[in-house]
Amino acid sequence: MKKLAQTLATLTMIFTTVFAMSGNAQALTDTQPARFADTSMPVQQLVVYEKQSVSYDNFGAAIFAQGQLSSEASKMPPGSEISFYIDGNKVNGPAGLQQSGVRCSSTQANADYYKNTITMEKRFCPDFNDAILDGRSVYGMVPTEAIFLHKSNGERCYATGNGGAVYLINPASTFVRNYIAKRGAEKLTQYGVNTLFLDNLQPSLNTVQERCGGTPQEYPNLNNYTAQMMDLAAYVNSNMPNYRIQGNLANAVPSVWDQLSFLNGAMCESCFSNWGGSWPNASRMLSDLAVLDKWINVYGRTAFIVIRPPDTNEASNRFTFAAALLVARTDGTGVYFHFGANYGQLLSIPEYNYNLGLPTAPRTCNGNICTRPFQYGTVTVDFGTRQSTITLGSVPTLPAATSTATSTSTTVAPTATSGAASPTATSLVPPTATRTASPTAIIPTATRTSSPTARPTFTNTAVVPTQVLPSPTTGVPGQNSLSIRVSSGSNDAEENSRGQMYTTSSDLELVYDSVLQTVGIRFTNVNLPKNANIVNAYVQFKVDKATSGTVNLKIQGQASPNPSAFTSTRYNISSRPRTVNFVNWSPPAWTKVGAVGPAQATPNLAPIIQEIIGQQNWASGNSLVIIITGNAAKRVAEAYEGDRSGAPLLYIEYNVPTMMIAEPTSTSTATSTATLPPPSATVTATATVEVLPSETPSPQPSETPLPSDTPEPTPEVIVPTDTPEPTPTP
Repeated sequence: MKKLAQTLATLTMIFTTVFAMSGNAQALTDTQPARFADTSMPVQQLVVYEKQSVSYDNFGAAIFAQGQLSSEASKMPPGSEISFYIDGNKVNGPAGLQQSGVRCSSTQANADYYKNTITMEKRFCPDFNDAILDGRSVYGMVPTEAIFLHKSNGERCYATGNGGAVYLINPASTFVRNYIAKRGAEKLTQYGVNTLFLDNLQPSLNTVQERCGGTPQEYPNLNNYTAQMMDLAAYVNSNMPNYRIQGNLANAVPSVWDQLSFLNGAMCESCFSNWGGSWPNASRMLSDLAVLDKWINVYGRTAFIVIRPPDTNEASNRFTFAAALLVARTDGTGVYFHFGANYGQLLSIPEYNYNLGLPTAPRTCNGNICTRPFQYGTVTVDFGTRQSTITLGSVPTLPAATSTATSTSTTVAPTATSGAASPTATSLVPPTATRTASPTAIIPTATRTSSPTARPTFTNTAVVPTQVLPSPTTGVPGQNSLSIRVSSGSNDAEENSRGQMYTTSSDLELVYDSVLQTVGIRFTNVNLPKNANIVNAYVQFKVDKATSGTVNLKIQGQASPNPSAFTSTRYNISSRPRTVNFVNWSPPAWTKVGAVGPAQATPNLAPIIQEIIGQQNWASGNSLVIIITGNAAKRVAEAYEGDRSGAPLLYIEYNVPTMMIAEPTSTSTATSTATLPPPSATVTATATVEVLPSETPSPQPSETPLPSDTPEPTPEVIVPTDTPEPTPTP
């Protein structure tokens, strides 16, 4: 048995671990690692940035810089989530190039500096510094000096370090955004990973001022700089459609996490921890808890909770760990945790592997104290006193069985009390259960009084619209089809990057209108049976304004079985949970006002619609919502207020399972008797078959011939004005 007592000089709290397996008590030894992907341990560990000195068997995720990807990624357990780390707000290069107009020497061009920023290796000189002087295109764009931030004296904002120097980039630069997306895709393909992690999306504004010797020329209001970092992440996400994008958001400012809900995962460095040397108050930690809970359980994203205290105070780490347990998903996923004095070290402590099983309910809070039940225990966290308790041994009671369980509580306190007696080791008895009887089931039998002479097949026949504009499909055409047009002004809406809602606009900018925006489109009375098999689906738009230029859009659905109409509440679109399935769309130029044709029809949205109607509470006649995000360019479509007959139209083709019934003279009776002590029950059921009516879709507008394209310049980015809360970032 593992000792429960350790001296207060080296450890300030007690944790007890008990495994109840096959009726025998099994305690962890000091060398026994946590088990990867074991649902008895809902919160797994995380490797951050650096090589570890411990075995990787107990890790579930990793964020590696380029040097570690080549040497460490293969050590991770199969199925681990591995991300490629880069610092998103600066670029590494040789020292001595802070003055613009100075060409790199051969020595500078070959300098071996740390490769963790946006070039991802020694490409500062050819791709940035010298490309500006030569007017040379890199990934299809020519850089100018505007890609950097500058001091008041005109020098580039920089600091020595990382084997040379780091230069702050301007996140609003289209060249920088394009470079990260193109270079990122190259490197992820090279290393065979699919996730890019962008550090400093909510950067330390103090660090910016230090490297710029004050406020940079480009951002008199430094909060606008942080807003542009978030827009940079949106651009990279939209322009790397085959990859997942994650980011370091530093602290849990609700508006920031809502705006960046398109990210696959996010890191919080200050959640439930004394990041920077001071603890947040209970109110702030409860707010962080709500933000993470929404991120994990509503948006369906992954959270990295990272603690880097100024010392290795295990009481602090254990408190934060217990808080993380409060937001794990009900399937035991969604949260990864990193302990240690810095990112490059890990304190691998077997005591963190508790046999809690899966969460059985959400957390409940009473004041500053939050509690959550698990299959084999309970977690309680007091955010006021920063103490936490994990109670093991609460085993679920089986039907018709009696059980006796011994529970043990262990309390985590952040500090030790001088002079207190050391606790003594205790031997724990595992939960035991005794069945009074084994359930017996009698298999139902069925007897037909006469056999049917025929089993006709009922197939619904669709009325085909006079003008069908389907996108490319797979499989056979749908047997049924329906068309639904937006029916009110509150059913198509725009939300800008500051969360402001526009529900009465006469047009829909997909998706740039001075700032990036999120577009929501709601379709009502969608008469799709729950068992429908979606073959083809698309949204048909009508052109309101002629536009050209490259547009990259990402289309998702709202992951709700019957969503409400849009309102004026801030972030009313982006705060809605989204489907896992998505479709990318790069529409060609829209050059003819009023055009309604294939160029204005989305690709096949069948996977999105299928996921929506597959939800538990979906019923025919419910509403569904389509959500569109993208890069800083646009196509402009009619909204309901601008042209009711040209408002977005959803077209769906689907099949329903073939149903067979017997002739009326056939009778089938099935009796099922099941005995479970106690009680017993007798159930008699008569099978019935429902024949679904066919749908009659509304005709779609005819296609208008398209003239030649008329290029339109891509608009400049206008800086949002959100005010994130600054937090020091490494």
